[in-house]
Amino acid sequence: MTGEKRALILLEDDVSRIAAALGPYQETTKTRANLLMDPEGHALAQTGDPRIPPETLAALVAASCAATKPVATVLQEGELLTLTHTGKTASIQLTAVSEGVVLATVFDAATTVGVVVFYLKPLVTQLAALVKEISERKQGVDLGAGFDGAASDALDDVLGG
Repeated sequence: MTGEKRALILLEDDVSRIAAALGPYQETTKTRANLLMDPEGHALAQTGDPRIPPETLAALVAASCAATKPVATVLQEGELLTLTHTGKTASIQLTAVSEGVVLATVFDAATTVGVVVFYLKPLVTQLAALVKEISERKQGVDLGAGFDGAASDALDDVLGG
């Protein structure tokens, strides 16, 4: 690898496999929602309560990742692995899955941070393996015949071209 950052491209099957990993964790821990995100706050996959908007969590994830990077340097750690934000009625646990991927777990009084953290290790191991497999995928993605023309026509429609 040349050290350059590559975007993680998820296919429908990838999202299904991630959701299949998140589902049992969510059921066991009684969390409200779990979102796999990049450090910029882009949602990659989500399970749980669909009323929890990923756009709102995106700001928290992006700010937390940006803020904790210098702190990890001061502590002489490669990166901080978990960060918990506790509120009056709900809390959010941010967990580094791999470089460039964060798991945001939203939970309330139905569970505790101890339960969430206890079940994280096997989940993070499973998600990290999936992310590694996805990021190392060599084959190109077939977007289907005519994609270029359809995309160009759609842009022309939007941009008035």
